[in-house]
Amino acid sequence: MRYSARELAPLIAHMGGERVPWLEGYRINAINTENGTGYAGFNDWRAPSVQELVSIVDYRRSGPAIDSIFGPTASMFYGSSTSRVNFPDQAWGIDFLSGMVLTDERKTTQHVQAVRDVQ
Repeated sequence: MRYSARELAPLIAHMGGERVPWLEGYRINAINTENGTGYAGFNDWRAPSVQELVSIVDYRRSGPAIDSIFGPTASMFYGSSTSRVNFPDQAWGIDFLSGMVLTDERKTTQHVQAVRDVQ
């Protein structure tokens, strides 16, 4: 299912283009405990699936290929929680320079977007 940028904006918490090691759990724990209340008052943030990242790509744009409603996004690779089949040390992600879906090793340091399910 495709969603509009306005529908997805409440799901996304931008981390200021911060690069974090995938093996450190995307720093989700730090987001969920920020100031004792969690980021933006919520503590159920998680790493997005590659499908969720694809759903916010705007292929009419480039550098970055994302609507500005999601805040400043680096034109770089953003990792997801989706592992590559038969290669568990790799995960899928999006290069927001072009909107391409790619894989990278989990041990590398990458940008990340945190998401949460709207209740």
